Amino acid sequence: MTTCNAVEREMDKLVVLPPADLPDWVRSHVVACPACNRRLASARLARGLILTRMETISPPHGFADRVRTAL
Repeated sequence: MTTCNAVEREMDKLVVLPPADLPDWVRSHVVACPACNRRLASARLARGLILTRMETISPPHGFADRVRTAL
């Protein structure tokens, strides 16, 4: 379980790496651990979806002014 915890702690760094660039310990663990394999795949999918949507979403007109007023 210690390796699972290490993968979880490093997930933000691992999710941006292509599979070939993952550290050897991570690659071998993810192959042997279905739970970590699913977590990494899910994190990559979520990251991809978020990045895709970030390019097309813009705040509504006046949003910044309303936030400044609220603060």
